[in-house]
Amino acid sequence: MFVKCNSTRHTVIGTLRRNHVYRLDDKSPKARRVVKTLTAGKRPVLSELSAEEAEKTGAQAIGLVYAEDVAPSGDDAEAGAQIAALTSQIEELTGQLDAAAADREKIAAERDALAKQIAELSAAPGADKA
Repeated sequence: MFVKCNSTRHTVIGTLRRNHVYRLDDKSPKARRVVKTLTAGKRPVLSELSAEEAEKTGAQAIGLVYAEDVAPSGDDAEAGAQIAALTSQIEELTGQLDAAAADREKIAAERDALAKQIAELSAAPGADKA
């Protein structure tokens, strides 16, 4: 089966790039599920093509790309590395927030203790002399 991708999508069979024509295995359950999902709706992402249309469209588009070629590209590997780096930054910032929250609770407890001491001293006889 031939399909033309109208919008880049990351799928279970790989990244489908805009204006690429793909030949997908009709017997693959993953490919069938992707095609069924992305050809549905008012504005489908994939358009099914006949072999003749695929050759004609493929020449006008970027070219024919076969199912074997639908694999993570270098861009996808870079994105994975960026995601990993950002995830570690998030974990570090979360740790800082947790530490700050613990410090905040400690400071609030100290403040409450001081406020309690002030209240006790104010209630004591002879506190009006201050």
